Amino acid sequence: MPGGQPGGCVFVDVLKSDEPESSVPLVSCVRGHASRVRLRDQAIRVLELRRFTTNERVFAYRVTAQLMRIENSEMTPIASEMMLTFYDEDGTGRFTLMQYPGPELIPKLDVPEWARGNK
Repeated sequence: MPGGQPGGCVFVDVLKSDEPESSVPLVSCVRGHASRVRLRDQAIRVLELRRFTTNERVFAYRVTAQLMRIENSEMTPIASEMMLTFYDEDGTGRFTLMQYPGPELIPKLDVPEWARGNK
């Protein structure tokens, strides 16, 4: 995995969620309408939370979650696990870029330029 600088390292901390039952905004295409997307707030149960740092700077969080359905105020699982990575693109401490995993067996992790010390 590329680090912050030549020879640098990316550190991973596994965290415990204070709110394992939460929600996440999901974006999907609208079938039959190529130019439209749908945004929905999806209930999830956080299974694992990872924090990624390099050069003592947090640049990403990765959430492994199970999709949930809320019915009669109770959450029940509706699908298998999903993994989302949230990036701080510009070093502001706001993790505004959400990335779905690609086809790789091991999900790719992009270290932003600012975290590499190149800003």
